[in-house]
Amino acid sequence: MRSSNFFVTQQKNIVINPYASHNDRSLSEAQISEIVNGLNSTGDNIIILDYKKQLSNSDYPQAKLLYTPTLYHVMAAVFLSDLVITPDTSLVHISAMYNKKLIGIYRDVSKKNMLWDPGYNNGHQIFTSHHRLYQDMLVIKKVIELKKTLI
Repeated sequence: MRSSNFFVTQQKNIVINPYASHNDRSLSEAQISEIVNGLNSTGDNIIILDYKKQLSNSDYPQAKLLYTPTLYHVMAAVFLSDLVITPDTSLVHISAMYNKKLIGIYRDVSKKNMLWDPGYNNGHQIFTSHHRLYQDMLVIKKVIELKKTLI
C-alpha cells in the first residue's frame, strides 16, 4: 500500500515506532496494544511503523501497520505525522528536523537526561526507571496523558 492510504487529513496522525536499537529499549507488543487502545478513544489515526514485519494487523485492529523498509519511508511517515511516539532512536532526530510533536521514551539516567534531551520545544521526554523498557507498564499511562496535552 502507498503511505497516502495511511495518513488522513480529517484526523490527527499519530506515528508509533515500537523499536529501538536494542530489544531492551523497545516497546513490547502488550505496551503497543495498550497505547493504541488508550489513543483509540481520541479518534486519532494511529500508524505503527513495522520495519521488522513482526507485528500482525489482527493484533492492532484500531491501528494501521506501515512497513517502512528504508529510512526514506520513515522520514516520509514522520513528515506526514502530527505526533511521533518512539523510544530514543533516530526518529527523535527526524522529528526534530521536521519540528514534529514528539513523545520520546528514555531510560531515567539523571546525568544523561539533559544531554540526550530531544533539544527542541515540540520534543518531550518521558522516563522509565526499568532497564528493560518493555517491562514498564507505567509508560502506557505516561504516553496517553502527555498526548492529551500535545494534540
